[in-house]
Amino acid sequence: MNESPQDPDATKPSDSLEVTLVFKVGGKEQSYTHKVSLAKRPIETSIPLMTTQTFAEVEKEIRFSAFYDELPDPSVLSKHAPRSFTLEEQISGEYSFYLNTQEVWHEITNNLLSAKYLLSQSRAYKDVELLVISEGADHRSPEVLNIHLSKMNAFDGAVYRLAKIEDLFLLLLFVNFGNSLVETNMDSEEWQKKVSWSAVRDGMRKRHPEVVSNRYLNQTSDEDYEKIISVFRKFKNPAEVGHITAYRDATTHRIPPSVDYTGFNAALVFPKINELSHKVQTGGLAVRSYRIDYQFPALYEKAAKVFTHYVQVLKELKEVPRFS
Repeated sequence: MNESPQDPDATKPSDSLEVTLVFKVGGKEQSYTHKVSLAKRPIETSIPLMTTQTFAEVEKEIRFSAFYDELPDPSVLSKHAPRSFTLEEQISGEYSFYLNTQEVWHEITNNLLSAKYLLSQSRAYKDVELLVISEGADHRSPEVLNIHLSKMNAFDGAVYRLAKIEDLFLLLLFVNFGNSLVETNMDSEEWQKKVSWSAVRDGMRKRHPEVVSNRYLNQTSDEDYEKIISVFRKFKNPAEVGHITAYRDATTHRIPPSVDYTGFNAALVFPKINELSHKVQTGGLAVRSYRIDYQFPALYEKAAKVFTHYVQVLKELKEVPRFS
């Protein structure tokens, strides 16, 4: 019986990368070593770039906690006061409305905690980016570009989660008031699309002495109703909410704004054509040019203010017994 020749490379040990980190803090030294199996041997010139990136991650992790602690803690929103329900309330669905309310509070809290984590990461990356530049790296170098991309990925992820809070706030009002604020087919997979800002706003107005009123709103005390309406009116109040929403819309649906550096985004120019000569006229319309739309520290401050505002107004809503 003939045996097939063995692949000579199969007997060779696979390449590996051994990384050792030594931390010296307060005179004490701790060393950690990790071995990574490599499918392909890295180019030697890439090692310095990998080293810079690794050190940047360490710097970011050390700096991140200070920014995290500056932002308010939203975890209190997921806590709820124990309540008892009569048999009649369970039959009428009130118990289900309560459970749904707590589920949405839980979802809101998770999104805010994710936004807090990602915002803090992005701000720490910015400090590390400035540090690497101050140590001599060009802002166009791969070292800085990698940190910049990590910074923007974290920030854009945070903004995406902040944008979800408005939808979850509307959903919270909707489920708490017995799915009654907006007319929608709950059997349809598209039912949540009906729970819009304008629809919920109109639904919240249907309280006595209106001819067509909502019994859940009617059962709410005047004091609690005014507090809920106050939160609703304040929810989108700071100008920064609109700014961050506009930024999110641009990154999602259009050519994204440029942050800190130019040249990473497309620049479109639509020329004006002379109808008689069919030649391009000077002064074409530029949809966007190679300019810097935002400096990151100012953009971060806007997002941090929106985060803080959301936590504050939602805490106010949490004080209403029906939402506690």
